[in-house]
Amino acid sequence: MTLLSPQTINAQNKKHNFDLPATLNKYQHEAFKTACSALLKK
Repeated sequence: MTLLSPQTINAQNKKHNFDLPATLNKYQHEAFKTACSALLKK
């Protein structure tokens, strides 16, 4: 399990500008950003 702070997720999103798939619902956006940040941290 990896814990990520909201600051880390937002910083990774600004740095890499994650493209959110159009098929995601609005409530899934933060989960997608968190998953992308976790993949980049490894």
